[in-house]
Parts: sequence; structure tokens; C-alpha cells
Amino acid sequence: MTDLKFVSLNVRGLKDAGKRGALFFSLLSMDFEVAFLQECHLKGEEDTITFTKEWTAGVSYWSIGNVHSDGLGIVFKDNGFMIENYVSLVPGRLQCLDARWGEYRFRFINVYAPCVRIKRLGFFKNLPILWDTNRCDGSISEPRSNLWG
Repeated sequence: MTDLKFVSLNVRGLKDAGKRGALFFSLLSMDFEVAFLQECHLKGEEDTITFTKEWTAGVSYWSIGNVHSDGLGIVFKDNGFMIENYVSLVPGRLQCLDARWGEYRFRFINVYAPCVRIKRLGFFKNLPILWDTNRCDGSISEPRSNLWG
């Protein structure tokens, strides 16, 4: 299997077209297959349409939030992933996407937890059901040379 590379960014808002364009341009120069974006500040379906049109390097999935500090995106570079299922489980806070890449199956989960402690604790308490999947073993491996410098 070829290595898969991921990036996760808190973008602190993408409503501004200039900022969004700069971010998308920057992402094009990064070496990754899947990017997880948090705090996108999507307010409605119009934003998802706009963001999807503007991310031209591959498919993208967006989750609209309820307040100015949430909103999520999962963006792919054109890399052969076949998307099998997508759901925004907690709007603006939790996305789940099942995909196939060759013979391998994956479940990608993008999480942006609430900032308020009591809400965050309740949020994480309800997450374990999502880990039930036959898509992977949940392990992340690193070459030994990377473990101790």
C-alpha cells in the first residue's frame, strides 16, 4: 500500500472569498490525499455550493454549522478514492465519510468539538459508536526511524 497523507487545519472562517482562495491555493501545494478542515463558518447550502465549485482539485464534502464558530470540510485531491457514503452526523461538528481506495476501505471522521467544557464532554461521550467499523484496525504506524528521531 502506498502511504496516505492527511492534513487537518482550523481555518477560522472561509466566508471571505480572498481568504478561501488563498487557502485553496495553499492546499494545492501541500502533499496530502485528504484534508480535514474545521471552523469553516458555512451558513447555508449556498456556501457548500460555492466551496465545492472553488475546490477544483477533487471532491469535497461540507457540513453546515449553526453558529459562526463551526462548520467542517473534507477535501480530497484527485487521487482515486471512491466515496461510498457520507453523513454529517452533528451539523458543523462531526462528519463521517466512507471511501474505498483500491482494495482498501476507510472511514474518515472530521471532528470539531465545542469550546465550552461541559458541551465538549457530552460531545465526546457520545462518539464511541462511530469507531465501530470494518474499515481499518484504528492503528497508525510509523517507520521505526521516525519514532525516536
